[in-house]
Amino acid sequence: MDDPDTTYRAIALGLPFVLIGISRAAPHRFACTIMATIYTLFQLALMRTLVLFDADTLYFKVTEVVPAAFPLLLIAPAIALDLLRPASPRSPPTYM
Repeated sequence: MDDPDTTYRAIALGLPFVLIGISRAAPHRFACTIMATIYTLFQLALMRTLVLFDADTLYFKVTEVVPAAFPLLLIAPAIALDLLRPASPRSPPTYM
């Protein structure tokens, strides 16, 4: 997956299912938004701290650890899914 278009397309196709699964499993009304916020804050923290460490490599001239680019903005679709999800109480699962 070297092509950024393929990466973003795969994330765009799979992310709604992950967020819906999180929202159905968690008891909180805004579970998707909370998880997307935690992801974004974690990625921002990595961006700020990885540049503080030296990188010793054999093959490349790198002087510091290079963090990933700015994290994906997952908060907007997470908020949309939380608002579109019905606010009705969950019924207990039925087993056959």
